[in-house]
Amino acid sequence: MHVIHTFTGHKGPVYDLILGTEKDTFLSGSGDGKVVRWSIQAPDQGEVLATVDQAIFSLFLEAGTGMLLIGTEGGDLHVVDVNQGREIHRFQVHQKGIFRIIDLGDGKVACAGGDGCLSIWRANVQAPGLAFLRNIPIMEGKIRDLALSPDGGSLALACGDGTIRILETVHFNEIGTLEHPDIGKGSIPVGYSGVAYHPAKPVLLSGGKDGHLRAWHTGEGYRQLHALPAHKGGIYR
Repeated sequence: MHVIHTFTGHKGPVYDLILGTEKDTFLSGSGDGKVVRWSIQAPDQGEVLATVDQAIFSLFLEAGTGMLLIGTEGGDLHVVDVNQGREIHRFQVHQKGIFRIIDLGDGKVACAGGDGCLSIWRANVQAPGLAFLRNIPIMEGKIRDLALSPDGGSLALACGDGTIRILETVHFNEIGTLEHPDIGKGSIPVGYSGVAYHPAKPVLLSGGKDGHLRAWHTGEGYRQLHALPAHKGGIYR
């Protein structure tokens, strides 16, 4: 493998990367509490977009309004207007870290909380801003990742208790639970930490603490298709 560019500047671990709004740019969120915008064309010229007082676990950028959502280790959700370079909101809904922020469509955004809760928000399409809609207790433990199905009708939650919860996206009721096959077998790590829907096939992929990559058939009641021992450590994304 040939390294093309190395981007240096953070003083803590990098927990999330997302695409920027400009061509060939991306954003990084770090344990040092900084969000930095990088350009592929100028890897030595990172620009700090925001600084918060906790480690940053997750990022979400609304391209149309320039609204940047920052999920922190302590569960705070910061809303930054990138165009004006200022923070416009700070919400304290989750009691523990926000591990993932995703777009649900129709102006809604979802956050996965380390407190086992799923929070739902609505973005202001007229100007940067965010409105809290509801907080849904799912389980005791961490929700590590979220994935929206290609048709937008299902939301998969990777849960630290060894389950993948499937919710419908109108009222966010649970319509299915996939249990790790090794639940109850002593000290075997069973938590799920990553989920992703295949964009064209009826397949949900999951990664877990056991290092296995699993494939589930969404058209057949999420029947498990494969369990591949892909890594010797947890799969987080």
